[in-house]
Amino acid sequence: MQNLILRTNPQLRASTLETLLRYLDSNKDHDIALTAKRYREPRSLDQNAALFAVAYPPLREHTGYQVAEIHEWMCGERWGWVDYDLFGRKQQKPRRTTTTDEQGRRAVLSKGEFADFYRFVQMKGAEAGVLIPDPDPFWREAREAA
Repeated sequence: MQNLILRTNPQLRASTLETLLRYLDSNKDHDIALTAKRYREPRSLDQNAALFAVAYPPLREHTGYQVAEIHEWMCGERWGWVDYDLFGRKQQKPRRTTTTDEQGRRAVLSKGEFADFYRFVQMKGAEAGVLIPDPDPFWREAREAA
């Protein structure tokens, strides 16, 4: 399987198209299925780390709930809840999460969507009387300088 991102930069686009043509030429004896979709830059590992290391710990201290429980609740509050049956008992789960879509397929939020989710967590924290700071974009540089 070959994943390619066709960039808007003309030089990068031409290079990617050449790579695609070489791949197709090297597989002349096989049928090839191509799928194209708009590319979205997924959330960064730093964004994810900020959510779990900066935003959720003050909420854990304030509520006594575990980070996983807080994350599930935040996702449900942000995207809604789905009812389901488990061993004959009604349960609820978030309609989607930061990594899965409404059908349960892997669909990591884009950087912008994740930033919106972080702001949502900050708002919910403020409603509960918990200040959740903005993530420090220079935390890595500060750590390395220390």
